[in-house]
Amino acid sequence: MRPFQVKALHQEFGEFEFLALCSDKLGLVAEVLESFGVACAAPRQLPHRVNFAIAIDTAKPIIDQLRQNGRVVRGYLGVGVTTVTPPIAAQLGLERAKGVALGSVAPGSPAALAGLRPGDVLTGLNEVAIDDVEDLQRALTDRFRPGDTVTARIIRGGRELSVPIRLGERPA
Repeated sequence: MRPFQVKALHQEFGEFEFLALCSDKLGLVAEVLESFGVACAAPRQLPHRVNFAIAIDTAKPIIDQLRQNGRVVRGYLGVGVTTVTPPIAAQLGLERAKGVALGSVAPGSPAALAGLRPGDVLTGLNEVAIDDVEDLQRALTDRFRPGDTVTARIIRGGRELSVPIRLGERPA
């Protein structure tokens, strides 16, 4: 299971039955339950009673940050992105379908201050290849922190550029 995928189940399983059934496969541990009280998204309030769980590799850093900072801290660029698919690559005149296309850049955000624009295609941050939205999310979650200066590799108008960006902290 990839870190950002959600494992959904139908109403046959209650939230704690689900955790007991799946804990060995998904890596959920008692520490998650003790830290948060519950590991499901309010299943009784959802119309189809959907439950979910996350892998321990995703949960552990969150628990550590909550203990250390009292909150979760993530790097922030301030962009709205979509994965470059073959049709998007063709529309943008790209040779290959890799990277994330910037659909929006928030005013005053780290990306805006660095000069990124809608239509740019982000293909990397430092040595980390950004092939899709999940790669960007993982990089900002696992690899980089607010205040880090990264070199963004972008394609703009068919030209490859390197742009330094000082990451901000993702707003709550």
